[in-house]
Amino acid sequence: MIRDLLPTNSTTLERAICDVFTEELELLQPDIDKLKYIRSISQCDPIFLNALAWEYGVDVWLSSWSDEIKRNVILNMPRVHQLRGTIGAVQNQLDALNINAEIDPWYNYGGAPYHFNINISRVGAGLTSEEEKTVLEIIEVNKRAISRLDNILFGEPTPSEASEYIGVGVDIIIDKVVIID
Repeated sequence: MIRDLLPTNSTTLERAICDVFTEELELLQPDIDKLKYIRSISQCDPIFLNALAWEYGVDVWLSSWSDEIKRNVILNMPRVHQLRGTIGAVQNQLDALNINAEIDPWYNYGGAPYHFNINISRVGAGLTSEEEKTVLEIIEVNKRAISRLDNILFGEPTPSEASEYIGVGVDIIIDKVVIID
């Protein structure tokens, strides 16, 4: 391997040193192979996810998350940074954690200006205390500075209702989806 890099007039000592390093590099080859994918979020070894989270500027990170959630959070960060200070940033972060949530602005429920509710649809129980702290931290980091959270509401998911949120504070409820050929 390395011996091919030596000049044709190399000495016996140089070839012997090369053979020793070749054996050492062959022992390190599995670790070197892991480094090939360090920049690929979907393919990298899980031990590198913390470093990638730091590199991508992830604000809220728990080591107890599953690898799938960690990868989702890292993949979403460029979009979250673009939308910082909007409903879309909060929504993207919650989606990355597989939390089915709808953000309800103040004008939809008659609240005080710049206040909002979050409706979390989950089968069975609500959030664990750790998930609740994470949701509150995500909201605080990503919302507009002037906005205030009034309530986190829990309800059963309704399969017929789908919501899409746009980063300017407008929400659209889609009751029917019609596919036209």
